[in-house]
Amino acid sequence: MCYTKTNGFTLIEIAVVLLIVGVVAGGVTTGKSLIRAAELRGIIEEVEDFRSAMFSFEAKYRGKAGDLRNATLFWGALNTNNTTCQSIAATGMETCNGNGDGRILVHEGFRMWQHLSNAGLWAGHYSGVAGPEGVNDAVAGQNIPISAFDDTTYMMQYSDGFFLWFNTVKGNILFTGSTDTSGDNQPWRPYLTAQELSNMDIKIDDGHAVKGSIIGQKAFVGPNGGYGCTTSNDEATAEYNTNKEGKICAFYALLLN
Repeated sequence: MCYTKTNGFTLIEIAVVLLIVGVVAGGVTTGKSLIRAAELRGIIEEVEDFRSAMFSFEAKYRGKAGDLRNATLFWGALNTNNTTCQSIAATGMETCNGNGDGRILVHEGFRMWQHLSNAGLWAGHYSGVAGPEGVNDAVAGQNIPISAFDDTTYMMQYSDGFFLWFNTVKGNILFTGSTDTSGDNQPWRPYLTAQELSNMDIKIDDGHAVKGSIIGQKAFVGPNGGYGCTTSNDEATAEYNTNKEGKICAFYALLLN
């Protein structure tokens, strides 16, 4: 009588296969974690680079980028009438003057990126004007820079109060996030977990959600509820909501004078 060998896996072979699958899966997870960590470091570096660029600009030109009252003396004027000038997109280094009051208003916030670029302090070419959707229209890569992180961008403006921000957020503010297509494409939609933002805050500021120069969003940001980045809208008690999962945070960097 003739017997044929059954083509099956032994327990050892199955164990080896499972081990390989586990190693591959673990490697993928570890790889994603390393990529995420690198992206977070990139955000920290970009914020620090921006601060450095702004301070260097002010030290050299005796005024803030975007708000500089004699910018056209350095780079030429897009138009001799400054009101008209502010509506003209730059194609070269010619630019417009700010009003020199120390507050980077909305239109000056767009012009700021052009001034920084003209001064060799920030990479890229920027139009210096709002996009076609309104005075706040932010167009990634055109009038505001694109971050190295996901689909996020940066925008700068002066604020003395806004429903998304705690009352401590007053002054010239760099804010960053994913594009909000319903709000003139401004970058304030969450792209970080609360734990990630908390860790970033600890590294470059004071680790507090409301105090210092790095500040998270309010817990409640509108009639339909908020993202829950912080535990409360009360400035005295609000902390990063690190027990909540998901991308629920964007942040604001207050440029201290």
